[in-house]
Amino acid sequence: MVVVKWVLAGLLAGTAIWLLWVLIGVAGGRVAMTVLLMTSLFILLATIRLPGRLTRPTALVVVAVLSLLVPTALTIPPQTRAVGQDWVAFDRSEIPKLVSQGKTVFVDVTADWCLTCKANKTLVLDRAPVVDQLRGDNVVAMRADWTRPSTDISRYLESHNRFGIPFNIVYGPNAPDGIILSEVLTSEAVLDALSRAALGDPVTALKTDG
Repeated sequence: MVVVKWVLAGLLAGTAIWLLWVLIGVAGGRVAMTVLLMTSLFILLATIRLPGRLTRPTALVVVAVLSLLVPTALTIPPQTRAVGQDWVAFDRSEIPKLVSQGKTVFVDVTADWCLTCKANKTLVLDRAPVVDQLRGDNVVAMRADWTRPSTDISRYLESHNRFGIPFNIVYGPNAPDGIILSEVLTSEAVLDALSRAALGDPVTALKTDG
């Protein structure tokens, strides 16, 4: 029974850390730290004995109100986030231009809160041989970060009849309309799409089975 409690406690702690990470991505580090401090203070006030006339319900109400107001005041306006040295920021208007220059464009629509996206990155996109192909001279790896709401990215997904992520698509001289990949990526499916978009017979808006 003790082992089960420790396992459940570990799972809860892991979930809390993940949620804090997501909050950092969505609202920024200052807001996340404020929420963390307010939560800690809330727990502290709920467990200790308060001196003087300050009652526990009053203190908890004050902390609860502050926990709602302070993060809102500290929220940083949405801005373009770093996407890594091997990736360029998503720009839909650039895709046809790059394709007309003979480039193959791999688009990855992702978000910090998307666990499947994280798995795709760790198991496929950031590993050889896929990462080597994406770094090729004739390939442009483009990442669309949907961690924070983006009208441009939402419209882009809707144009492909998609309303969720992960979403990955490969454009090229022989696939100007794109080859749509399945949500769970495999190295074979990505490499095959990159090859077909650059070489072979033209294909249009084809969804792979991978």
